[in-house]
Parts: sequence; structure tokens; C-alpha cells
Amino acid sequence: MPPGYRMAGPLAGVRVLDLSREVAGAYATKLLADYGADVLKLEPPGGGPLRAFGPFPGDEPHPERSGLFLHLNTNKRSRILDATDPANAPRIRDLAAEADIVVEDFAPGDAASRGWGWETLSEGRDDLVLLSITPFGQTGPYRRYRASEITLQGFGGPMHMTGHASLGPLKHAGHFAGYHAGIIAAFAATLVRTRVEGGGCGDWIDVSIAECQATSRDRRSSALLAASYAGVGGARATTGLRVAAGVRPCADGYVNIMGAGPRLHALLHLIEREDLLEHPDVNAPMTLMPPALAEEIEDSYRAWLEPRTKREIIPLAQEHHLPCGALQTTQDLLEDPHFRSRGVWEPIDHPEAGRFYYPGRPFAMSATPRQPARRAPLLGEHDGGAPFLPRPPAPAPLARPLPGGHLPLEGVRVAEVTVVWAGTHVSQVLADWGAEVVRVEPVNRIQPSTRGAEVALSAEQTRRVAEQGQVITTYPGFDPGEDPWNRSPGFNVGARNKLGMTCDIMAPEGQETIRRLVERCDVFIENNVPGTMARAGISYEAFREVNPEIIMLRMPAFGLSGPYRDFRGFGMHAEATVGHTLLRGYPDSQPELTGEALASDAIAGVHGALAVVMALLHRQRTGEGQQIEMALAESFLPILGQFLLDYGMNDRVVTALGNHHPWNAPHDAYPTRGEDQWIALDIATDAEFAALCRVLGEESLAADPCFATAEARRANRAALDEAVGALTRRRDKHELFHALQARDVCAAPLLDAVDAQADPHLNARGFFQEVHQPGVGTHRHPGFSFKLASTPNAIRLPPPALGEHNDWAYLDLLGYTREELDAVIAKGQAGTRYPPAILPASRA
Repeated sequence: MPPGYRMAGPLAGVRVLDLSREVAGAYATKLLADYGADVLKLEPPGGGPLRAFGPFPGDEPHPERSGLFLHLNTNKRSRILDATDPANAPRIRDLAAEADIVVEDFAPGDAASRGWGWETLSEGRDDLVLLSITPFGQTGPYRRYRASEITLQGFGGPMHMTGHASLGPLKHAGHFAGYHAGIIAAFAATLVRTRVEGGGCGDWIDVSIAECQATSRDRRSSALLAASYAGVGGARATTGLRVAAGVRPCADGYVNIMGAGPRLHALLHLIEREDLLEHPDVNAPMTLMPPALAEEIEDSYRAWLEPRTKREIIPLAQEHHLPCGALQTTQDLLEDPHFRSRGVWEPIDHPEAGRFYYPGRPFAMSATPRQPARRAPLLGEHDGGAPFLPRPPAPAPLARPLPGGHLPLEGVRVAEVTVVWAGTHVSQVLADWGAEVVRVEPVNRIQPSTRGAEVALSAEQTRRVAEQGQVITTYPGFDPGEDPWNRSPGFNVGARNKLGMTCDIMAPEGQETIRRLVERCDVFIENNVPGTMARAGISYEAFREVNPEIIMLRMPAFGLSGPYRDFRGFGMHAEATVGHTLLRGYPDSQPELTGEALASDAIAGVHGALAVVMALLHRQRTGEGQQIEMALAESFLPILGQFLLDYGMNDRVVTALGNHHPWNAPHDAYPTRGEDQWIALDIATDAEFAALCRVLGEESLAADPCFATAEARRANRAALDEAVGALTRRRDKHELFHALQARDVCAAPLLDAVDAQADPHLNARGFFQEVHQPGVGTHRHPGFSFKLASTPNAIRLPPPALGEHNDWAYLDLLGYTREELDAVIAKGQAGTRYPPAILPASRA
């Protein structure tokens, strides 16, 4: 780069033409714009649908004041040009010719029929990246079916198993599926653009939002593999709360503390019931604990919580190393001293809407600090003049081009020291697209909630737990075998395409191993408590000394600074802290019944993969490595943007949304024929409601004054839901789905994991892939979240058994002698089986 020149972001100089209209495309292009790309948004006269969604200051609709639009369009520019008008095709082609990436979300075939499809835009150039985002993908029998947020969460995601059985399935709050797909779309576009800048070809990216949901690490992908392992579909909880886990009331609200399983001893110390440690059944699996003991623990736990406040409880639980979080509202979150200390809120002035605090970056990059955000554009603000900004000076030649290969990340080596799901999902996404990922894990300690080794269930116990809806630890054929830690779908679904080695990073010998590994890697990923990493000598400063070009992604629950720096937390605790748990609750019900979700793991996993590829692009241009800091909790903040802005605009604290929509009704999951069978409906107009009533055989319902208009339906939502549910209950969900889609009504069946494995559309698109894992068998794994037209892809490697690739890693990669490796093994720091002393009693 020229002396003194500082790039404005890792994507500086990349030109993006944004033809999208919905949340997924808007968030994809927001991410590209916020990290340096020049994004030109084309809008029809009057603006796109997001300008009409809200929230609005004073609840007065205005196209320049929609909180959702303002949040999703920072750092973009706007021109008025209706992409649906074929007369505008020549202008769109001209703009696309100047762009590096074109983003669109029209129904399959529409772009081509209007004169600006892939074949037309890519003619005469091999560097174009065309990103097409649709509900069900470019191919398959459902390719032109209508869909919306609730139907996509129901069809593709874990909605069927979210909530409590007595109250019906729950969606995640807001536009979760759209945001999740938007991150994946941004990753895919950046991935292909990185290949282009390295001398490779562009591509046509097919993003199916339904398949993005199906690959989500929020329980869905694990459940899909469990369905192949043992024919179980997953379900919502039918019994009370798990002992010592989940949401509980306290003096001033609610907390979520994970005290179950191996953490029960710590929780009993916390609540001053150490005497129960002597009970013979205290180590029984939570779902199989004797009821009398479970009741005694629960009564003592609630009695301990009752007089204490959230801010008293959480630090005490953290002192006992218990992952936890307080359930906060949007107001609590905006006032929280931890997030204020980390500067996550960004004040932005807008000439029409005013000044509000927006959620800032999902991740921070040390080499390319993000510049202050520019406000969202006024409609047509940038009509006239040059469509794109001048490009910054380009490096010639590239400082550190990627090796290249069939897959975009071939030749990139990644090391990971990760636990649970979010960190492992980052490396999974990178591995899926060609990176060589070396998973480092201990054999002399059991990582919590990762391989499932801390749980000791027999085949019959596994079956009983699965029947209660908990399928994440369902072994193939319910058989734990002699090595259940190699047979857990919760681990295996995120471990394909990886290599595995064992190493004790806390021991001096292990720290030397990590140092050698970092010397030979391009990327290092970790998502542990910062204090633990410090004790292991793991830091960007240390790694930079041995490899100046290393890219290090750090993913602690709450960041590397601030009052919560060393707090432990899983996805459910991060979501509680940032407000999602209260937002997605049942209306007029208690948060305890909301159930656990791990939506933040799904979001952080793909945000992290995007961050790494952005850093690889920056290093390709400059040769410069960097540290990326992405707190699990902060990564989720952008997904809640509309609710945070609603508080700023209207002092409104939104909670317990359930499945309600601001305007559409019916809008919920409705029962269908059979046990626990459901269909999601999203009705926006009177014509759609009339079509629904005709399909349901009750046309008189559409004429009922209580339901004849959208306003009336909203006012009588409870009666409407009861009437519609009584009619849908008679129908098969799949038959009703197709009948409604044939009449252009937005609907989709809620698929459990077994349903999804059999779905004709997913199978027509080749979504599931057979993988043979030695000692485990051949099973159908969920595939990839997007397709590249010119780059076929398939799962290359099965999940690694514990320490499976030790010889390759130590001897071939790191240069150890056989004697040196044998000495590490003799000290118990490497191996392929956990020692009996650390296993649960029935496995020792």
C-alpha cells in the first residue's frame, strides 16, 4: 500500500450493487458496507418494504424514519431505480458492470426474465459475484413458494422444539432467520470476492434462507443428525424445568444459571446445600434424577434466589464458575455498565429521524478499526453523479495471496481451541469451504458441553431422554458404545472436515505445542474465558511474536474488557443478558416456560467465519495479520436493532412477543392433524385471509365482522387464533401447506428433524449428505448453507475421534520425534481415550 495510506476497512474498494428488499439482503449489504465496501442501494419510487416496517418515532409511519431501515442501511447510498421494471434493465446492467458484487432477493427466474440474470451479467467477465437470496433456493419443488420470517423458522429452524409443549412452538424474536441468512450471504460474497482478488473466478451464490436455518447451530443441525442416528425428531419440554438449569425468578426479575450435570456440585455450594452432596443419587442424570431429590434441590434453589437481586446473584454464581446471565430488557441492556464501558452503542444523527443509539459492530478488527458509521441514506439521496466512489489504490502485487484451489479456502490452515458450539461452528464453516482445520482439545480434562463426555447414559436412558425431546446427546441407535464422546450428534455435526489432536494447553509442554502450531497456521480461533487463556499463555501479542501474519479470532462470552470480562456464559446466558430471552417469551406467561435456545451460538458462528474471511482478504492485500474480538453477547446485538431503536424512539420496552406480528394476522403456529403437528401461517391482506378460509372450507369466517379486515383481525387476535386453529386441526400439515401455496398464501409446516430428513425439497436440492464415520456408521448429515454454481462442494472428512490425528499433527506437521510424542503421551497430555479417573462413574 502507498506510504501513510490507511484502509477504511477490510473491504475498502469493493463495490456492491444492492437490489435486495428484505432483511437478509439488507443485513448482508450492511455488513459489507460497515466493514468498508461501497454499497449503492437501488430503491423503487416510494422506497422498499423495510422503510414501511418501523418502529417509527411516535408510531407515525414515515419512509425516512423506520427504525428497521435506519439500522440496516448505515454506510450505504441510495438511488431510485425500480428493478422490477424491465425498461430499467439496461441501467441495471450498466451499474452491475461497475460493481464487484451484485445482491438480489427476487424469486428464482425473475432477474433473468427482467434482463439482468446471472448469464447476462457475467457475460464477458469472470470476476462477478452474484449473490441471490431466496426463501427456498434457486432449484427444487418449493423454489417459488412464498415464505416469511415465521414460516422459515418453522420449516427450516428449531421452532418445533422451542418453547413448552403446553403452549405451542415459539419463534425467535424479530427477523432472526433473515439476519442469520444475511450473515451467511455476506460470508459467501466475501469468500468469493477474496478468491477473485487472488486471481480466481467469481461465482453465482445460491443462498436458501430455509437451508441457512437448517444448518443453524441453535440445536437444529444437531437434531437433524440425531434424526439420522436414531430416528428422533426432538420436541419441546413436556415436563417441568430441568433441575438446577434454566430461568428462575429472583427478587427483582429472573436469572438463568446452568447448575445441572457436572455443575450441580458447584450450585449446591452456591445455595448452601452442601449436605446434599452426600445423597447417593446426586450424580444421576438430571432428567433421570429421583423426583424427591429433584424437588428438594429445586425448593432450596428457589428459596436461595427469592430474596436476592439479579446483580447480587450473578457475581456469586460466577465465583462458583457457573455459567449464567440475568434476564434483561432493552432498557436494562442500554443502561448496563458493562456494555457502556465497551462502547458498543453508536450515536447516529439522521436529519429526519433524529439522534439515537444504534448497536455497533458485531466484531472489532485490530488492523482495520471500523470508522464511525454514516447514517442511512434518504430515499434517492445519491441520484445523479458517479454511481460508485473512486477505488483506493490497489496493492500490486498482492502481499499474501491465498494458495488457491478448487475450494476458496484450500491451503488455509486453522487451529482451534474451542468449546461448546459457537467457536466450533466458525471453524466448521471455514473447513466446509476448504480450510484445513486442526482441532486441539485436552484428553486429561473434559471440555464442558462439547463432546458430551461428562454425561454417562445407558442405551435405555438415552432413549428415555430423547423421548422427552432432548436429542442433542442421542447416540446412533441409542447406543453409547465404549466411546460415547465420539458418538454425540451435538459434537459431530460441527466437526466434519476437521482434523483432531489432543494437547494440554495448560501444561508447559502443551504451550510449546501450541507455539509450534501457531507458527504453521494462518488462523487461530478460541472462545474461552479470557483468564483461562491468559494462564495458558495464549494471546495475540504472544502469537504475533512467532507468526506476525497470524489472524486470531477471540470469542469470549462478554469480551476482553469490561466488568463481565471473565464471566462464564453459554449462548442462552448471552441472550438473557442482551434481552432476547424476554423478547421471545409467551405473552401473558412466565419466562420459565420460554425454554432454552442457543440462537446466539448460531449468529456468532457465522459472524465469526465472516470476520476471519475479511481478515484473510486484508492479509492477502497487505500481508498484515490481526486480532479479531467478537464477544458472543455483542455479536447478537445487531439482531435486536429494531427493538433497541424502538426504546430510543418511543421509550417502549418490548417483551414477550411470542409469535405475534405488528400487523399480520393470523400469524402463528396452528395445530394440524396428529400429535404435536403444526403449520405456520402469515396472513397480511384481506384477500389472503379469504383464500385461507376457502382452503379451510369455512368461507363464512372471512365475512365475519370480527375478522373481515386486518384491523379487525388484530383486535380479535385471540378469537381468530382459536377459530383458525379449530379448522387447521383437521388437516394434514403437508397437504395444507401445498394447498395454501397453490393459492399464494404464505404458509409452511413446522418440521421436526425426522420430517426434515424426509422433506422432498431438501432432498431434491441434495441438502443431506451421507458421511461414514469409523466406529459410528454411515449417516445423513445436514449439508451446506449455500451453493456456488461453479464450485461444487461436498463433505470431505468425517468428524475426528478424540486424538485421531495425533501422529500426523505431532510428527508430520509439528516436527516432533516419536520419542518426544511418546513422552507427551506418557504424561497423559495426549491420547485417544479419557482416563477413567475423569469419566462419570458408569463410564470409568
